[in-house]
Amino acid sequence: MKIVHMSFGLANGGKENMLADIANHQQQAGNEVAIVIINKGIEESIISRISPSIKIYKLSRNPGSKSVNHLLKLILILNIKFRPDVIHCHDSHLGRLLRYICNARRVLTIHGMGIDVNSFDHFDKLFAISSAVKDDVESRGGPHCKIVFNGINNTAIKQKNFNSKQNQELFNIVMVKRLNHTRTGQDLLIKAAGILINQLGMKNIRFYFVGDGISRTYLEKMIDQTNLNNFVFLLGNKTREWVYENLCCYDLVVLPSRFEGFGLTIIEAMAAKVPVIASKIDGPIEILENEKFGFLFENNNYDELAKKILEVLELYNTGQIINKVNLAYDNCLLKFTIKQTAANYLLEY
Repeated sequence: MKIVHMSFGLANGGKENMLADIANHQQQAGNEVAIVIINKGIEESIISRISPSIKIYKLSRNPGSKSVNHLLKLILILNIKFRPDVIHCHDSHLGRLLRYICNARRVLTIHGMGIDVNSFDHFDKLFAISSAVKDDVESRGGPHCKIVFNGINNTAIKQKNFNSKQNQELFNIVMVKRLNHTRTGQDLLIKAAGILINQLGMKNIRFYFVGDGISRTYLEKMIDQTNLNNFVFLLGNKTREWVYENLCCYDLVVLPSRFEGFGLTIIEAMAAKVPVIASKIDGPIEILENEKFGFLFENNNYDELAKKILEVLELYNTGQIINKVNLAYDNCLLKFTIKQTAANYLLEY
């Protein structure tokens, strides 16, 4: 089968890393795979992980440009150079364009919630990354979706060693997400840090934020105004390889998103055998099966988040946390590997 994966961009995010992983595994399964990236702004660390056998077409369009040159390049790729059987899109607005320039089967993965359902009409098949995303689309009158869970390369993720003496003096908490606090909730975790450090006097706890984005200046001011500069750190963007190597060095992963259709960081934490706390919203609830495989706090409630962190600390003290993370790890291997994800897409094309 000849498959093209298509996206407007290839920044350093969960969707983009997922695209690269799926393409690699589909190529390894004997398919001919290409990737088309419409816009400029490509993360080279992702490009470097893509198999040399996969053809990458970079149209280098400026976002918002209406130049016909990029359209002509795309027509040439799809109808002469590669001629795919399936075009797997990762942005919904590509459907209208593709409908008129190529006869290949068009499918779309819906990576989030709240996307305009009218943009789905130009695809032959829709995939949702979770039941939460599927329900969101269909409850708003959108077409039927097939669920294909996101997956991770679990063999590349280093596991936490609970027998080692690392982090004996400090309890280290990490959040891995783009800095867009109105959606991803970094401010909630900083407020919880303020309760634990400033009010309860817990000076042996540290908070680290991996990622960059539009909220960086806002969060820097927030950290400074709450006198948390010695306890809360913004680490900036890190490669996926860095995350997979270092996630195990932390004692707790927190995902306080206000909106989350899935939560890739959650399954990465499960694979690293690191406990995770997440907002009690649809995507995390589905992955964690309420609190069977992790911990949940009421959305927007930083007081409850602080209490959940204390709960995890107590489970560390009693040793009970190990049973929790082992159970989560086993479930991750059962349901959320990239090999399963790529194979499921091939079956559904």
